[in-house]
Amino acid sequence: MVTAEFEPETFLWNRLISLYVKCSSLEDARQVFDKMPQRNTCSWNVIISGYTRSGRIVDAHGLFDQMPERDAISWNAMITGYAQNGYSKESLELFGDMQHGGEKANEFSFASVLSSCGDLAAAHEGKQ
Repeated sequence: MVTAEFEPETFLWNRLISLYVKCSSLEDARQVFDKMPQRNTCSWNVIISGYTRSGRIVDAHGLFDQMPERDAISWNAMITGYAQNGYSKESLELFGDMQHGGEKANEFSFASVLSSCGDLAAAHEGKQ
């Protein structure tokens, strides 16, 4: 793993996390993330996205709550993660939190929210 005597740039750490995530090696990705001397928003977003893609929503949200700064990508990773893992209501609630927090929604936000609305409407119709 990481044994160099010098501290690589944050970009290199982020790339390593991303590679582990793409290989579905989340434990290794998390170890690298935890060892990083400095993290930026991208660092957080990569690991959060990895967790949401693998269905580990609780882990993803735990990291999301710890983030010192969030951007639209951070919010969208969580909103999309909830939507794609069947948590439509939570996806919509998080979208509301995003709006109240002052972050502007973009096309990715709206796509996830529309998907969640469709899922909830289908569930409601199915109950009737």
